[in-house]
Amino acid sequence: MIPVDQQLVDKDVGDCWKSCIASVMELPHDEVPHFVMAEVWYGIPHWGACWAWLAQRGMSIHAVAADIVSGEYKGEVAPWCRDMPRYLIASGKSPRGEWYHAVVWDRQEQRIAHDPHPSRAGLRGGPTHFEAIMKSREEQ
Repeated sequence: MIPVDQQLVDKDVGDCWKSCIASVMELPHDEVPHFVMAEVWYGIPHWGACWAWLAQRGMSIHAVAADIVSGEYKGEVAPWCRDMPRYLIASGKSPRGEWYHAVVWDRQEQRIAHDPHPSRAGLRGGPTHFEAIMKSREEQ
């Protein structure tokens, strides 16, 4: 993971999500599209655009339950969960208002590894969602 900071700080079209993807994929900020901006300005659903962009690179993104991330889940998990990367994207309430913010989560240390926002204030109340960027199953 290489920390990439936000270039656009805005509650509606900030680029924390883009910055987190760049961080976990170890890419420069400019090589990752601003999916949220595309949705706000052009009506392109950001989740679908993100999936399509990742698929072009042989990658996919998977939502992961919090108890699996924390290691508290005691049941059988899907094989891809056992191969999850160390760094995930975590999101939750922003400490700056009533909107969501994304950070990079260190699954091994169980803490925020990088907050791309200049304040480094993290998440209010902790993460509520986790996503893992992984090689597509067809690519594995």
